[in-house]
Amino acid sequence: MRRRRWLRTTPGRLRTFSILAVVAIVLLWLVTASALNTRRDAARSVATSSGPRLVATEDLYRALADADATASSALLRAGLEPPADRQRYLDDLARAGRLLTRITKESGSSSRAEAAAATIAQQLPVYAGRVEAARTNIRFGFPVGAEYMRQASGLMREEILPAATALYAAGATQLDHDFESGTSGSQIAWTAVVGVLTLALLAAALVFTARRTNRILNVGLVAASVVVALVLVWSIVRFDAEQRALVSAQRKGSDAVQVLSTARILGLQAQADANLELAERGTGATYHDAWATTMARLGGAGCAVTTDSNATTECAGGSLERAATIADRAGDRAQVNELAGLATDYVANYAAVRNRDDSGDYAGAVKKALGEQADAAAKFDNATEQAIQQAQARFDTAASDARVGFGLLAVALTAGLLLAAVLAIVGLQRRIGEYR
Repeated sequence: MRRRRWLRTTPGRLRTFSILAVVAIVLLWLVTASALNTRRDAARSVATSSGPRLVATEDLYRALADADATASSALLRAGLEPPADRQRYLDDLARAGRLLTRITKESGSSSRAEAAAATIAQQLPVYAGRVEAARTNIRFGFPVGAEYMRQASGLMREEILPAATALYAAGATQLDHDFESGTSGSQIAWTAVVGVLTLALLAAALVFTARRTNRILNVGLVAASVVVALVLVWSIVRFDAEQRALVSAQRKGSDAVQVLSTARILGLQAQADANLELAERGTGATYHDAWATTMARLGGAGCAVTTDSNATTECAGGSLERAATIADRAGDRAQVNELAGLATDYVANYAAVRNRDDSGDYAGAVKKALGEQADAAAKFDNATEQAIQQAQARFDTAASDARVGFGLLAVALTAGLLLAAVLAIVGLQRRIGEYR
């Protein structure tokens, strides 16, 4: 009873205010520090872990698809491909091996990613062996060479590339999780709410001491309030800047990289399909259907073709259209329009090849396929690579900006709120001491 009566006295209430102030400041530190650590870790992961890992999986997929497209041209060259093409194929395999090793080390505990990496590691040597068998038999004019190449391409499409897709999906999921963690509005809201409540409690203590002690201001409480307000504003401003930087990294960087990488891979797959279709000499309907499906997924203005062999595809709504929407965010629409034009040129060359083949001019079709059609495919691939590099540069810049300032804020948060707690206790303790 004596304790309850004492708490209703002025010194008792001042003591209660001092306890509540310390509790509120500690709670503000816990909430803000938790948000800081979460957002700092997310920004660091986007810039140095999940972001680069997703780029590596995209590069892996591209190297595999390019190797298949390059190897398939051996059927049209009777196994005597130029040294540059041969070296390109070998470089693709070597790059795929290096990337796979890197991704495997960074896949963490994801069983899905580990299984996909194991599939690629097991099947890629098998694929390479079948390609070499195909080259050898084609060079000697043995028909079985074409079958080896079909088996190699089938292995790539049915097992290796789907496994690479699984790796990509795992990387994209981790990147999306990091973006979500780093841009959560609830963290800013909770920091603001707890911060405002803490300031309100300090203000109530100021009013109470002013009324009960006939002093206008309590220096300790005023100083504590100022420190809390500064730390609170600094934290919210840094969190908001980090969030805007990550949103920019996603909307203008990683989204564009993903869509453009898909477009580039589809272009390579289409070229491989076109090579195998022509090599089948009129019996490649399966590869033609695959080509048509791939081009429909690619998209691009004017990307439709009809030939005498009924090779028709409608490409509206594909990857290039999505890339154009994303490019509007960064002001790069002209670049994507250029890609659409190059895709249209490629389709036109493909149609010309099909017309020659259907008219019985197989030699002329092969010449055009290895000439104008291959050049058009290479131009599209090179232009897409440049667009990806620019989008990646935007991503790197924004992701780097998101990481700035967290170290200093972490120090200021702890030191500032500790100082605020001490100032509040000292300020109220001096008033309590006057009643002894």
